[in-house]
Amino acid sequence: MSLLLYKPGASVRNIQAFQVLQSVFLKSNSAVLCCTILDAISSVYHADNANYFILEGQHTLSQFAEKIHLKPQEIQEKFFQLLEFIVFQLNFVPCKELISLSILLKGQTSVKCSITCIQTLLNILRHNPIFKDVYREVGILEVFVTCLHRYAALLKEKQQAKEERKGIVGELILSTGGDDDMGTLLGMMHSAPASALTLKAHILKSLLMCLRESHRTRTVFRKVGGFVYVMSVLVSMEGCLKEVLESPWDTIPREEVFSLLHIVFNTVTVAMRFEPANAKFFHQEICMSSLCDTLRLLGCFSSEQSLDECDETLVLREESTFHNLFTGNVLQPSIPSHIPAQLAYTCIVLRLLYDVALDSYDKPNNTTVVSLKSPTHRRHHSESQKLPPDSPGGGKRTVVNSLNLTPPAPDPIVVHPGVVVAMLHLLPSIQHPVETQVTLTLQMYTAEVLKSLVRSERNQQVMCEAGLPGRLLSCGSVALEEETHPLHPPLQYMLERLAAQCLEPKDLSICLAAHCLEPKDLGYVPLQYMLKCLEAQCLKPKDLGICLAAQCLEPKDLRYVSLQYMLNCLEAQCLEPKDLRDFLRLGEPLCSLSIDEMETCYPRRPPHRKPGGPVPLTRVKTLVSMTTPRDFRAHSSTTLPPFVELDMSAEGFGCLYLPSVAPQSPSGTSVVPVGALGAVDSNVVGGIGTGDRMFPPQTGLSYSTWLCVDKFSDPRTDPHCVRLLTMVRNLHGGREDHLVCLSLVLSARDKAIIVSTQETVMPHNTGDWEPEGIGDSSARVWCPDLLHEGQWHHLVLVLNRAVLKNSSFSLYVDGQHVQTRKLHYISQNPGGGAANLTVASSVYSYIGTPPAWRRYSRLAWKQGPCHLVEEVLSPQVVATLYHLGPQYLGSLQAPQLNGTEPLPALVTEEKAIFGLNAKAVSQLTLAKIRKVYSKADNKAIAKQLGMSSHENATPIRILHNSAGHLGGPARSLGGVVIGYLGVRVFSPRPVVRMVENVGGCSVLLVLQARRPRQGNSEPDGLDSKVVALLGYMTVQKFLLRRLVVVEQLCGVNPGGALYICPI
Repeated sequence: MSLLLYKPGASVRNIQAFQVLQSVFLKSNSAVLCCTILDAISSVYHADNANYFILEGQHTLSQFAEKIHLKPQEIQEKFFQLLEFIVFQLNFVPCKELISLSILLKGQTSVKCSITCIQTLLNILRHNPIFKDVYREVGILEVFVTCLHRYAALLKEKQQAKEERKGIVGELILSTGGDDDMGTLLGMMHSAPASALTLKAHILKSLLMCLRESHRTRTVFRKVGGFVYVMSVLVSMEGCLKEVLESPWDTIPREEVFSLLHIVFNTVTVAMRFEPANAKFFHQEICMSSLCDTLRLLGCFSSEQSLDECDETLVLREESTFHNLFTGNVLQPSIPSHIPAQLAYTCIVLRLLYDVALDSYDKPNNTTVVSLKSPTHRRHHSESQKLPPDSPGGGKRTVVNSLNLTPPAPDPIVVHPGVVVAMLHLLPSIQHPVETQVTLTLQMYTAEVLKSLVRSERNQQVMCEAGLPGRLLSCGSVALEEETHPLHPPLQYMLERLAAQCLEPKDLSICLAAHCLEPKDLGYVPLQYMLKCLEAQCLKPKDLGICLAAQCLEPKDLRYVSLQYMLNCLEAQCLEPKDLRDFLRLGEPLCSLSIDEMETCYPRRPPHRKPGGPVPLTRVKTLVSMTTPRDFRAHSSTTLPPFVELDMSAEGFGCLYLPSVAPQSPSGTSVVPVGALGAVDSNVVGGIGTGDRMFPPQTGLSYSTWLCVDKFSDPRTDPHCVRLLTMVRNLHGGREDHLVCLSLVLSARDKAIIVSTQETVMPHNTGDWEPEGIGDSSARVWCPDLLHEGQWHHLVLVLNRAVLKNSSFSLYVDGQHVQTRKLHYISQNPGGGAANLTVASSVYSYIGTPPAWRRYSRLAWKQGPCHLVEEVLSPQVVATLYHLGPQYLGSLQAPQLNGTEPLPALVTEEKAIFGLNAKAVSQLTLAKIRKVYSKADNKAIAKQLGMSSHENATPIRILHNSAGHLGGPARSLGGVVIGYLGVRVFSPRPVVRMVENVGGCSVLLVLQARRPRQGNSEPDGLDSKVVALLGYMTVQKFLLRRLVVVEQLCGVNPGGALYICPI
């Protein structure tokens, strides 16, 4: 070292001596000597930072890199540490040395040396990101790609490297720009041979890892056709679950087949989790079109699509076997030898579908406690078992009722209803050519599983929206028609429960066309009912007059309008009188068929299914069950009103977001031009309509709402208040200053109503915030009537602004005045500062809990119709609103009570700010909202949802503003549903409200007019028919008025219509 360095400067002076060290290192094979030389060179570089640059012309390290793979591991580590010193301490980019390393990697001379080299390059890259560009310029990136190709071929041959393989693929997909990699991976899976189950399983596991971690990956999965690729795996497995296996499935273990099936359904489920766009795509493109056909290709399902007649008596011997299969380990099932393998495979596939429907993958398994029988059924089960077969209650029906006793379990929550519909479609496909009794047992077990999914009210409503009643009538018509069919009880139970919630007119029947009338001649409904329906669609009565005038109808002819015309007007409501006939026309009773059809069908039918017979008594009793109130806690009604359910246990939040409640223009108040009520004012920021709407109103405002709290939160463990209305405002220029100016909440602590007009900065990321309820700007009112869970209540808040006196508020509950108290009115200007006419303020509202206040809780409540008006409502108007009930659909312009003449407008048109009703809801996307409404509202909605304002796939539900068509200044577009799993919009359409669309009173009177058979008075049947008629008239008051019209036409005394004989 003394020959190289002079002590004072510690810089290199003798370059020839350094060349000697370099030559000895390249030629030496001694590890000790090479290690000593590297230590000496390292000392030279560390002595002075300039020494490396003095010796740069010797190309020392680049020459060492060419021979480093021949040296021992210890020498290699010292060499790469020396290279890191140049980068870390000298902050220099050694391009020549990096080029030598690329040549070393490309040569593939030593695996261990290459690994150490890659680790050094990774350390350098972590030190300074600029080396990303350096690696590209010097060619190292190209060498990396070559190494990846080389390692990919190596990994294909080495099965023990599957975990490393999945890790590399996952990192590629999760990285930015991984769309092509996912598409390539899915294409590789699609092109793989059918027997390559291991490769497909590894690919799907890699996808699963990415789908669980990234929202972007789930979106890309849909865009690259991931659902189609994954379902193609099932197509490639055609015949894998047959009774007699063919090549190549006869050589593949069953465990691998079940494992791949499990991964396929797991991938599909995770891809839809928290992704409404993916769930919508799967429901429309897969579930409703090809899922059942794809599953039939597996070989365990037949091609049958409807249930056949069954003359056998069901003897349940293997129900416990199928229950153990259904709730057991799907990956390693234990299949008894006495059970046909085909039926066992069918049970396992149904279990996989069950988990998809409930979104149960990657969650605690609760299927082992599936409750297939209601508590009432279990109580009576022991008694039915004691009856002899020849007793009135014995026979097949008694044996059917003895299925599967299990302890009570929590009701499952259906997340993907389309999969449940697919399970119903597969019910007739459960067949076996030999073991008919075992087949019937599995069909019965499957029906009971489906029955358990429609036991709760929530699931019934969800399945109605998915169209389960119509599908039930189409594939189970034979079982519903014949009371002795083993599957009749569970299918009838499902139909009754679903019909009580929502049944399209096409799902009931007009079977009682006893007078051989055409369907179009049977349906006449009052004009007033049609006006109510149209008003819910935001159409004014004067608009209806224009439509009727086009039909050349005189005013005197407008008392009753033909059903067909109403159907055309209400096309959005899907009121088609087709499936409504299917239920009661099962078996073609009375004159359901024409004479030509009767002549054709009569000879073909068996004796017990001849057309033209009477309406079976069981069908009448089913009608009675459909009209029987399930819950008497609704407001003076046996049916639920349209509602928005907000469940905090699913996501911790859920609300209706109303953007631009009081739209304003930055330039001040604009003038509303005449005849421009339907136009859009480009000067107004947000909203619909023209002209500025001042906030707060000068005289006061009133808020009317219907609500029902199903479950309160626990104030000690999960306090979560019911946020009935939260109004927020800020200046358009000050985005951060969002001030809560009006709050109406039901407290989580003592269930008191808190009203606050105190301006408070809107808190973020806090779930337990609620107004204090003290001071001159807040009030707390305790109402014991609101403590009862499951009851609908009407709440009205009236804020009265006074100038000379103190402002006050009044609270009304269920039409009754509760309290009036002094309360400061809402501040005229945001923040209480001076008015600024050149800066517009933005006012928006929440009904419910926004995402910023997320907090998981057991709280679940329903929001019914609500109205916000710029008037101080009187107690008489509040009482009128209460008596209108939650079923009222209008905008307070021409309400009608109990069939009387329409009342005058309760509020003037321009004073109505907004009205929301779950009956009028549309499904849009952000791209469509941008086209239909203003860009300001589109950006505000996108910000609430955390999405791009141009997103065009995620479905967004909007409750339309029922006051949007009225005159006056601009208004909000309506309420935007914020939330996915915890928010549900439902509009009940039970049988009692649909019967008027298929003949109404005429259909019901035919039931009473049917003569009993000779020698049989049928007292039970007559009672049932009278109960059915009374049940309909209890809900539909208009049917009672129609009955009076029929009495007058027939010339009988009042009440005599019940004894009309058929013509």
